Amino acid sequence: SSLSRGYLDNFVCKANEVVFFKLVRNANDLEEDISANTFHPEYSHQIFGDTESIFGYRDLKIRLFYSSSRLVRYVNIEYTEKISPEKSDGVQPDDILAILNEKLEGCFDRN
Repeated sequence: SSLSRGYLDNFVCKANEVVFFKLVRNANDLEEDISANTFHPEYSHQIFGDTESIFGYRDLKIRLFYSSSRLVRYVNIEYTEKISPEKSDGVQPDDILAILNEKLEGCFDRN
């Protein structure tokens, strides 16, 4: 139904808008506002598919921090709601961490 379609649309995020990158040079960079000196990707189809979308989360924010010296990675994933399969006809939300680990080939420290 169009009502359920509209409801499900609330759980589709544009990856280019919800992914943030930040290069961390020192401890002060970690203490500043979490959104300061961040940037969004121009393209994300290589990771999140041709539609560049992520399903299953409301108010999603994915922050990828990289240390400037060794490129150690840390990921912070936040959202206000994660859809349950009961509300989405059995469709599971995207497993963001698994997608990042597979496509970026490596492990992340995470929250």
